[in-house]
Amino acid sequence: MKKNIKKYLSVLFLGLALAGCTKNEFMPPPEGEPIPYQPESNQTLHELLEASSYQLFYKAFQRSSMDSILSGKFKYTLLVPTDAALQAGGYTASRIDAMTVIQADSLVKFYTLRGVISKEALSRVSGNLASASFLSNPKYVQTPYFYGNEQPGNTQFDVYFYRHYLYIDQNKLLINAIPSGDAEKAIPAVNGYIWPIDQLVSLPIEADFYSVARIDPRFSMFFELQTRVDEIHDLTYRRIYEENFGFDPGGWGWIDWTRAEYARIKSFQTYNGDKMSVSREMMFIPVNEAFLKAGFNSVEEILQMNQRNAAAPIVDFDYWEVTLGFPSDSILSFHWDFGRDNLPKTPSGKVQGGMATNFFVNDLRDEYLYDYSVNHASGYPPYKMPFTFGKNEAGKSTVKVKNSNFPEATILETIHTIMGPIHVVDRLLIPKDLKIN
Repeated sequence: MKKNIKKYLSVLFLGLALAGCTKNEFMPPPEGEPIPYQPESNQTLHELLEASSYQLFYKAFQRSSMDSILSGKFKYTLLVPTDAALQAGGYTASRIDAMTVIQADSLVKFYTLRGVISKEALSRVSGNLASASFLSNPKYVQTPYFYGNEQPGNTQFDVYFYRHYLYIDQNKLLINAIPSGDAEKAIPAVNGYIWPIDQLVSLPIEADFYSVARIDPRFSMFFELQTRVDEIHDLTYRRIYEENFGFDPGGWGWIDWTRAEYARIKSFQTYNGDKMSVSREMMFIPVNEAFLKAGFNSVEEILQMNQRNAAAPIVDFDYWEVTLGFPSDSILSFHWDFGRDNLPKTPSGKVQGGMATNFFVNDLRDEYLYDYSVNHASGYPPYKMPFTFGKNEAGKSTVKVKNSNFPEATILETIHTIMGPIHVVDRLLIPKDLKIN
């Protein structure tokens, strides 16, 4: 009897244990929306193009040399304009038939990206995904880097390839922040991925940041102020240097680690005589009205403010350096360079580079960039995103310096240059408690 009772209890406890250990108890709660299953294709990019309705792009593809590249072992992503998009851009069937191989290559290469960018992968990124196309520009190189000492022959250059910045927002494919197609229409291939797009992607304008500020009349106050303050700073710096150290270092010939020379660092630099070096970044450029909203009716009024409120110069006899600046420097630096020039100086100077900062307008979100490290380099001060972003009642993106007691600026438009995006703003980016009157 005892033996049967023990056997019964054992079975009972085992049943209770199994009942308490159901599969549901160990399943984590679902997070986010499920990604629809998309079976892998058994067709190549070429086969998919041939069978598709995008026959104008396929015609250009056939006239190009790209099929020999895409038939290799690597995988690629094609941004494929619809026939309507190509026709709207002037690419008729007769024009494509008349193209040379080089012309067809230029068109197709611009829309061919390296690697596979799937809908699933793009849905998981928090910000724009930078993708290099096959189209290069022989006039430019990427900003060079050095190895060993900076002597001839020790400079490495990267070829300048045009890039596209991709993102999915509410099932729309954004290219450089512009809605360009329906993400649901993406097509996987054996050797890559196809993204149909309903409009052409514009080439960036071939101008550096400094040239845009100089040429466009909307930014004349910004450019004049920067130019004149640079001149005043340079003359003052040289005078104080000579008074304390006994010689004139020359106009901008002496490396001033305490203040940027924006005419140099925001312009194309010539290397090896025939190539121009291009950095990839962004800036906020104020229209003339931004100065009026801040209470300045002219550049002269800002220069007078500088005279009233400039801090006394600091002469460092340990490093043979002079530190001086003006209140307008604090504002201009936020527009050019994320306020990096306001960072404290170190024995290594102030880093003018760091993490990637070529953000398009859809990237300008606090949930993405609030704690982003703008600078992250050994030996330099760590520096996180100095701005906070939002939206106004009209849905336009806004920006202001964190904790500033000055009004936020609205981004009016974006100028896409070969260096990166220039965001046009209607107010000055003024840091907290800066004395401007």
